[in-house]
Amino acid sequence: MHAAGADFVWRTSASWKLPRCGKPLPDGTYLTKITWHGETVKVRVVEFRIDFNTSLPAGSPLLTSPDADATITITGDAAPAGMVTVHVSQTQTSGEGAPDLR
Repeated sequence: MHAAGADFVWRTSASWKLPRCGKPLPDGTYLTKITWHGETVKVRVVEFRIDFNTSLPAGSPLLTSPDADATITITGDAAPAGMVTVHVSQTQTSGEGAPDLR
């Protein structure tokens, strides 16, 4: 990302409501403004979805209280003793800031 001119990259939950500044960019990303420590910067936002299968211990917090933007499905597939096999589907948001976006 630094080679592309980004000053920072910040991964956030998709539950953050980042207002769009103008129309979507040709690559599907969009710009928003974030204020941090009194300084407002324009940030390019990339939204993406991740899906994967994994095994979790029975009673895992991910099973009992997942993130608001995550869907956890118990698959019923074979798992080691004391574990539960699940499919996780979650939308993530990434923002990158660069001086030329200000």
